[in-house]
Amino acid sequence: MSSPRKRRAAGAPGPQARNAMTPWVATIGAGATVREAARVMIERRVSALPVLDEKDRLVGIVSEGDLVRRAELGTDAARLLEKHAIKRLPVVRAGRLVGILSRADLVRRLAAAPAPSVRRRTRP
Repeated sequence: MSSPRKRRAAGAPGPQARNAMTPWVATIGAGATVREAARVMIERRVSALPVLDEKDRLVGIVSEGDLVRRAELGTDAARLLEKHAIKRLPVVRAGRLVGILSRADLVRRLAAAPAPSVRRRTRP
């Protein structure tokens, strides 16, 4: 007895990415700073950005997970998220839930952080 599901004919294409993809993609240039990437993620409400070179060729993808690993955050919460491979951490005070800390929260903090100062070497 045959299954009630339709069977694909031999050689017929299966589901295709183009039928499910989002055509308007937020991207970042390869020369962008970590802070700029964080700002674009926040503004566009995305958790990852394709990285393009000067000829608009894909050279990588940067994600919230990549950004929360950055030392610029200066927070132990990021280490906990990374260590335990989790995306959210409940915040508890005196045994009561007071909030939740997510990767997106850390990315927002990174985007809002002041730009690092650049120290120039002076010649003697």
